[in-house]
Amino acid sequence: MDDPSLIQSQKMSCHGEDIILKEKIREDLPVSIECKTSATGFSRTYATMDQAIRQTEALAASKPVTPIGIIQQDGHEPLAVVRFEDFINIFLPSQSNQREDDHEIH
Repeated sequence: MDDPSLIQSQKMSCHGEDIILKEKIREDLPVSIECKTSATGFSRTYATMDQAIRQTEALAASKPVTPIGIIQQDGHEPLAVVRFEDFINIFLPSQSNQREDDHEIH
């Protein structure tokens, strides 16, 4: 990406998305991003990811394996947790390949 203005962070306490994606980016990354930070409030989520990472590192796999933590609180749907870098590595290439497939001439 040559133009950093295509992705912007929103000021704290503003309404709407925390990360503003311009349409050119949203074509390849069709997501809406909400950001939260906490000194210790996500400890169990991080413990789940740490365990997924340790288990992934212990595998004897010939291909890279991405650790994913699945969490669920009573009364809520399950959530998949991935490291941000893994999210980008998984999601963006698949979107790029999909767009190429959409433009092929048959």
